[in-house]
Order: sequence, then structure tokens, then C-alpha cells
Amino acid sequence: MKPRLLVLTPRFPYPLYGGDVLRIYRLCEALKGSFRLTLISMCQTQSEMDAQLPDDSPFETVHKVYHPKWRSMANAFWALGTGNSMQVAYYASGAFQALVTDLRDDYPYLLCHLARTAPYTAGFQGVKILELTDHIPLTYARSNALDGKFLSLRRLAYTLEQGRIDAFQNDIHDGFDLISFVSDVDRQMFLESSGASPDKVVTFGNGVDLNERPFQRDRVGKKIAFIGTLKSMPNADAVSYFLSDILPIIRRSEPEAVLKVVGKVDDGFKSRFENQAVEFTGAVADLAKAVSDCVIGICPMRIGAGVQNKMLDYMAMGLPVITTQIGAEGLDPAAFVVASTSSDFANETLSLLEDKSRRFELADAGREIVDNGYSWDARLGNLASRIMAAS
Repeated sequence: MKPRLLVLTPRFPYPLYGGDVLRIYRLCEALKGSFRLTLISMCQTQSEMDAQLPDDSPFETVHKVYHPKWRSMANAFWALGTGNSMQVAYYASGAFQALVTDLRDDYPYLLCHLARTAPYTAGFQGVKILELTDHIPLTYARSNALDGKFLSLRRLAYTLEQGRIDAFQNDIHDGFDLISFVSDVDRQMFLESSGASPDKVVTFGNGVDLNERPFQRDRVGKKIAFIGTLKSMPNADAVSYFLSDILPIIRRSEPEAVLKVVGKVDDGFKSRFENQAVEFTGAVADLAKAVSDCVIGICPMRIGAGVQNKMLDYMAMGLPVITTQIGAEGLDPAAFVVASTSSDFANETLSLLEDKSRRFELADAGREIVDNGYSWDARLGNLASRIMAAS
């Protein structure tokens, strides 16, 4: 009989939009062969509460706790004056804690998705795993660096939260048997900050579903793809940066160039750029089809941490990639172009738009890299054995 593992997540892991949702779903897919999984998930909308899981869900049992956004905002506002982490407070729920307390004694293993669920492990006597994914203080530091010349409410909040979440993670790490990250960059920064034992802090990188991301080499046109939900602040900043600082330079030499943004977006963001050469698709069911008319994939990230899933998607589908150094973190640089300034980014984009043979070379190199080491099985194949070894 397989041992039971209790999974705690602050976000319902369906549909599979957004890096954090995809990450926990894939971790659980990798674990279902070795463990019997039970999920306890917060839901912020009634539609999430009503949503049915697909037949191939990795979970034997699912429990949902309704935690509306207004309550989360009230929690975070209250934490502002206490010195506690606001994002941890955002996900504080008595109903969630009561459910965990009621179930925990039946499980020898417990997996926390992100630091936000770590407080719910108090009193658990089995093996505890903390999936942090990224080193969140790094994201806040990079955001503050962009706002460094300006006094803003966002910068104030991020400055406070950067120190608070860092202190929170440093305080709790001793209580976990295994802590996982998506890249060695994030792992190393956490080790330097926390002083945690390197033996229990591990890296399990992200992969890409090669069947869902078919390779398309012969691409024509002038469309440039950006994949990612603009509900994410780092993605929204990246698209704003490209549209404001990079695309105008490109269009002076190549007026047919258009950015195609594939992912969730709200009307307010779209209205800011309604006169720009940009196409917003919203969320799509078939990503490969959505970018089939694009010839380049971009990742102009200035904020963030961890591995950018969009980079793997681009490489799998045959889109040559231009990225910033932040977007390149944790990946093999042989298959993409790194640009350090807006003018460099624009010039590299123009070069690829004009040079079909170079696009093909990068496309082939990218697919070869993901074929040889970035399937989900390759990245997470020994996750279950590593968890069992921690007991």
C-alpha cells in the first residue's frame, strides 16, 4: 500500500494557468505513482469551489476551503501594522487550519505549497516538505530596484514585505525535512539568507510537456510572441517594458512587427496600449496553435525569480528566444539570445526577424535542449525517492 501524502496549496490547481499552479500540479503528477495524494486547497471564487477535477487528476481526495479575496485583503491590511508577512497573513484561514488539524494524523507525509501554507504544519508529526519554488525576497528586491528613484505605495509595501517574508522563511526552515526550489540560483540565495543545511535544500527544475508543445520550424511573418498571464506583476511589467521601450525602436525599422500576448489580461491593461501594435488573445486552450503565426518568442523580464516556463515553451515549439538575464536564469544559454538593454533587445529582435537561417538554428538548438533534459519526467523523476529518503 502506498503511503499517504497531504498536499496544502493556497490556490486551486485548475485550470493550469500560471506558473505556480502548473508547478504544484506537475509535482503531484510526479508523486502520484508513489503516494496516495489528498489535496486541501483554498479557493477565492465560487467558480473554483464548484469546479470539478478532471478524471486524470493525481488526487484521490480533494477538500476545498472558501477564502474570498475581501477576507484576504483584510488580513493583509491588518498584518501591515504587526510586522508579520503580509502574504502569509493574506492566506490565513481558521477553516483551513481546522481541516488540516482534523486530517493530519492520518498522513505520514505533508507537502506545503509555498511559504503561505507553512503555518498550517504546526503540530504535524510526520515528514514535512516545503515547496518554495522561487526565493520570493529576490522578486521584491528586483521590483524595488526598478522603482528605486521613486517613492510609491508599491515600493513601500514591497520593501516591507521583502524583509518580512525573508525573516519568516528563515525562521521556519528548521521545521521542515526537505525544502525545494525550481533553480539553483534561488536555492543558493535561500541558503545564504537562512543558513539552512544544504543537505535538505534541493532543486527540482521545471519541465515542458513535449506532446502539448509540438515543434514548428518553418515560421513566417513578423509577429512576436509573449506567453504568460498579465495577472502576474512580473509578466505585466515585462510586456509594459517591451511595448513602451522596445517595440517602438523595432517598428522604426520594421513597421509590420506586432506583439502577440497570449495569456490572461484585464481590460485596464489592454486600454493602456490600445494604440500600440499589440494583439491580446486572453487565455487560450491550445498554446501551440495560438503562437503558430509567430516567429520569435520574447521574455523581457525585469522582475521575478526561478525558471520562466515560457522559455521552455518557446524552445519546445521552435520559437527562437530573446530574453533578459533574469529570464535566462536556470537555463542553458545555448538556445537563446540574452539582451541587457532595450536597444540591444530591439536590435536582436530585428536581426532575428531578418535572418531566417539564424532563427532556424536557434529553434533547432532549443528543441534539442528540451528533448534531452527538460521533460517533466527528467526534471522530477526522483522527487518521490528524495521525499522518502527524508523520513
